[in-house]
Amino acid sequence: MKTFTLTILSIILSTSAFAQSRELSDRALAISDRLSTLEKQLDRRDARDIERALSDVEYLLARYNDYGDSVQLTCLSNGQSSAWEKFRITDLNTNKTLGGETSRSICQSLIESQTKGMICLSNGQSSAWEKFRIYDFRTGQYLGGETTLSACKNLMETSNKAFICLSNGQSSAWEKFTLFNRQTQMKLGGETTLATCLSSIPK
Repeated sequence: MKTFTLTILSIILSTSAFAQSRELSDRALAISDRLSTLEKQLDRRDARDIERALSDVEYLLARYNDYGDSVQLTCLSNGQSSAWEKFRITDLNTNKTLGGETSRSICQSLIESQTKGMICLSNGQSSAWEKFRIYDFRTGQYLGGETTLSACKNLMETSNKAFICLSNGQSSAWEKFTLFNRQTQMKLGGETTLATCLSSIPK
Protein backbone atom coordinates (compact mmCIF):
# COMPACT_ATOMS: atom_id res chain seq x y z
CA MET A 1 0.00 0.00 0.00
CA LYS A 2 1.18 3.51 -0.74
CA THR A 3 0.90 4.70 2.84
CA PHE A 4 3.04 1.95 4.28
CA THR A 5 5.56 2.03 1.44
CA LEU A 6 6.22 5.74 1.92
CA THR A 7 6.30 5.34 5.68
CA ILE A 8 8.98 2.70 5.51
CA LEU A 9 10.91 4.85 3.05
CA SER A 10 11.06 7.60 5.66
CA ILE A 11 12.46 5.17 8.20
CA ILE A 12 15.06 3.84 5.80
CA LEU A 13 16.07 7.27 4.52
CA SER A 14 16.77 8.36 8.08
CA THR A 15 19.55 5.78 8.40
CA SER A 16 22.84 5.34 6.57
CA ALA A 17 22.64 1.56 6.21
CA PHE A 18 21.19 1.65 2.72
CA ALA A 19 22.98 3.98 0.37
CA GLN A 20 21.70 2.74 -2.96
CA SER A 21 18.23 3.72 -4.20
CA ARG A 22 17.43 0.15 -5.31
CA GLU A 23 18.18 -1.18 -1.84
CA LEU A 24 15.94 1.49 -0.35
CA SER A 25 12.99 0.69 -2.57
CA ASP A 26 13.39 -3.10 -2.24
CA ARG A 27 13.47 -2.95 1.55
CA ALA A 28 10.57 -0.50 1.65
CA LEU A 29 8.38 -2.72 -0.51
CA ALA A 30 9.22 -5.83 1.47
CA ILE A 31 8.37 -4.26 4.82
CA SER A 32 5.25 -2.56 3.45
CA ASP A 33 3.85 -5.99 2.52
CA ARG A 34 4.24 -7.04 6.15
CA LEU A 35 2.71 -3.85 7.54
CA SER A 36 -0.23 -3.77 5.14
CA THR A 37 -1.85 -6.51 7.21
CA LEU A 38 -1.58 -4.39 10.37
CA GLU A 39 -3.15 -1.12 9.22
CA LYS A 40 -6.53 -1.72 10.87
CA GLN A 41 -4.86 -2.76 14.11
CA LEU A 42 -2.84 0.43 14.60
CA ASP A 43 -3.69 2.53 17.62
CA ARG A 44 -4.27 6.26 17.24
CA ARG A 45 -0.78 7.31 18.34
CA ASP A 46 0.98 4.96 15.95
CA ALA A 47 -1.29 6.04 13.10
CA ARG A 48 -0.46 9.67 13.84
CA ASP A 49 3.27 8.91 13.84
CA ILE A 50 2.90 7.19 10.48
CA GLU A 51 1.09 10.19 9.01
CA ARG A 52 3.91 12.47 10.16
CA ALA A 53 6.47 10.18 8.58
CA LEU A 54 4.41 10.03 5.39
CA SER A 55 4.32 13.82 5.17
CA ASP A 56 8.10 13.95 5.50
CA VAL A 57 8.63 11.46 2.69
CA GLU A 58 6.08 13.07 0.39
CA TYR A 59 7.76 16.41 0.91
CA LEU A 60 11.18 14.94 0.17
CA LEU A 61 10.06 13.16 -3.01
CA ALA A 62 8.12 16.20 -4.22
CA ARG A 63 11.39 18.08 -4.59
CA TYR A 64 12.42 15.59 -7.27
CA ASN A 65 9.00 15.49 -8.93
CA ASP A 66 8.40 19.23 -9.05
CA TYR A 67 11.88 20.56 -9.57
CA GLY A 68 14.79 18.52 -10.82
CA ASP A 69 17.09 18.01 -13.73
CA SER A 70 14.23 18.26 -16.22
CA VAL A 71 13.66 21.93 -15.33
CA GLN A 72 15.87 24.40 -17.15
CA LEU A 73 15.71 28.04 -16.13
CA THR A 74 17.26 30.85 -18.14
CA CYS A 75 17.06 34.63 -18.44
CA LEU A 76 15.31 35.85 -21.60
CA SER A 77 15.30 39.42 -22.90
CA ASN A 78 12.15 41.50 -23.38
CA GLY A 79 13.50 42.56 -26.77
CA GLN A 80 14.03 46.20 -25.86
CA SER A 81 17.32 48.04 -26.34
CA SER A 82 19.78 49.85 -24.09
CA ALA A 83 18.37 50.91 -20.70
CA TRP A 84 14.94 49.48 -21.51
CA GLU A 85 16.20 45.92 -21.96
CA LYS A 86 15.13 43.72 -19.08
CA PHE A 87 15.20 39.99 -18.45
CA ARG A 88 12.76 37.52 -16.98
CA ILE A 89 13.34 34.03 -15.62
CA THR A 90 11.83 31.48 -17.99
CA ASP A 91 11.42 27.71 -17.86
CA LEU A 92 12.71 26.52 -21.23
CA ASN A 93 10.66 23.32 -21.11
CA THR A 94 7.28 25.00 -20.58
CA ASN A 95 8.02 28.59 -21.68
CA LYS A 96 6.52 29.67 -18.35
CA THR A 97 7.88 32.95 -16.99
CA LEU A 98 8.54 33.46 -13.29
CA GLY A 99 8.45 36.82 -11.53
CA GLY A 100 8.88 40.25 -13.04
CA GLU A 101 11.51 41.74 -15.31
CA THR A 102 14.88 42.75 -13.90
CA SER A 103 18.46 43.36 -15.00
CA ARG A 104 20.44 40.56 -16.58
CA SER A 105 22.92 40.35 -13.70
CA ILE A 106 20.18 40.11 -11.07
CA CYS A 107 18.23 37.60 -13.16
CA GLN A 108 21.25 35.33 -13.39
CA SER A 109 22.02 35.68 -9.68
CA LEU A 110 18.45 34.62 -8.83
CA ILE A 111 18.86 31.39 -10.81
CA GLU A 112 22.26 30.71 -9.27
CA SER A 113 21.01 31.25 -5.70
CA GLN A 114 17.94 28.99 -5.89
CA THR A 115 17.99 26.35 -3.18
CA LYS A 116 15.82 23.77 -1.39
CA GLY A 117 13.11 23.99 -4.05
CA MET A 118 12.81 27.79 -3.72
CA ILE A 119 13.89 30.84 -5.67
CA CYS A 120 13.72 34.62 -5.16
CA LEU A 121 11.72 36.45 -7.83
CA SER A 122 11.64 40.15 -8.68
CA ASN A 123 8.46 42.25 -8.50
CA GLY A 124 9.47 43.88 -11.78
CA GLN A 125 9.94 47.36 -10.35
CA SER A 126 12.99 49.57 -10.88
CA SER A 127 15.77 50.80 -8.60
CA ALA A 128 14.74 51.28 -4.97
CA TRP A 129 11.24 49.95 -5.64
CA GLU A 130 12.49 46.54 -6.77
CA LYS A 131 11.77 43.94 -4.13
CA PHE A 132 11.92 40.18 -4.09
CA ARG A 133 9.71 37.38 -2.91
CA ILE A 134 10.33 33.69 -2.31
CA TYR A 135 8.66 31.26 -4.72
CA ASP A 136 8.15 27.60 -3.75
CA PHE A 137 8.46 25.26 -6.74
CA ARG A 138 6.77 22.43 -4.87
CA THR A 139 3.51 24.29 -4.27
CA GLY A 140 3.73 26.85 -7.07
CA GLN A 141 3.02 29.58 -4.50
CA TYR A 142 4.81 32.64 -3.16
CA LEU A 143 5.97 32.56 0.45
CA GLY A 144 5.78 35.66 2.64
CA GLY A 145 5.98 39.28 1.59
CA GLU A 146 8.43 41.26 -0.51
CA THR A 147 11.87 42.12 0.86
CA THR A 148 15.36 43.08 -0.31
CA LEU A 149 17.39 40.76 -2.53
CA SER A 150 19.98 40.04 0.16
CA ALA A 151 17.28 39.34 2.76
CA CYS A 152 15.38 37.07 0.35
CA LYS A 153 18.47 34.98 -0.34
CA ASN A 154 19.34 34.85 3.35
CA LEU A 155 15.89 33.53 4.28
CA MET A 156 16.28 30.64 1.84
CA GLU A 157 19.83 29.84 2.89
CA THR A 158 19.00 29.76 6.60
CA SER A 159 15.92 27.56 6.16
CA ASN A 160 15.76 23.79 6.43
CA LYS A 161 13.57 21.30 4.55
CA ALA A 162 10.49 22.13 6.62
CA PHE A 163 10.88 25.53 8.28
CA ILE A 164 11.65 29.00 7.00
CA CYS A 165 11.35 32.56 8.32
CA LEU A 166 9.19 34.79 6.12
CA SER A 167 9.01 38.58 5.86
CA ASN A 168 5.78 40.49 6.46
CA GLY A 169 6.58 42.64 3.44
CA GLN A 170 7.09 45.85 5.38
CA SER A 171 10.17 48.02 5.04
CA SER A 172 13.01 49.02 7.36
CA ALA A 173 12.07 49.08 11.06
CA TRP A 174 8.57 47.73 10.34
CA GLU A 175 9.80 44.53 8.71
CA LYS A 176 9.16 41.53 10.93
CA PHE A 177 9.42 37.80 10.40
CA THR A 178 7.30 34.75 11.13
CA LEU A 179 8.26 31.09 11.30
CA PHE A 180 6.52 29.08 8.57
CA ASN A 181 6.10 25.32 8.18
CA ARG A 182 6.38 24.44 4.48
CA GLN A 183 5.02 20.95 5.05
CA THR A 184 1.77 22.01 6.71
CA GLN A 185 1.62 25.44 5.02
CA MET A 186 1.02 27.08 8.40
CA LYS A 187 2.51 30.09 10.17
CA LEU A 188 3.79 29.42 13.68
CA GLY A 189 3.64 32.13 16.32
CA GLY A 190 3.66 35.87 15.81
CA GLU A 191 5.94 38.36 14.09
CA THR A 192 9.38 39.05 15.55
CA THR A 193 12.90 40.10 14.60
CA LEU A 194 14.87 38.10 12.06
CA ALA A 195 17.39 36.94 14.64
CA THR A 196 14.68 35.68 16.97
CA CYS A 197 12.84 33.94 14.15
CA LEU A 198 15.99 32.21 12.91
CA SER A 199 16.75 30.98 16.43
CA SER A 200 13.39 29.19 16.49
CA ILE A 201 14.11 27.05 13.41
CA PRO A 202 14.52 23.43 14.61
CA LYS A 203 18.02 22.10 14.09
